[in-house]
Amino acid sequence: MLADLGQLQVWFDLLPQPARRSFVYAQQLRQFPV
Repeated sequence: MLADLGQLQVWFDLLPQPARRSFVYAQQLRQFPV
């Protein structure tokens, strides 16, 4: 996962703002499952 952070950051920067928020939200759900 950490090895892909560079590529992920590039892809992340290309996302429009709403998609970016959704992505962050999904990451938080994955880290802290309810």
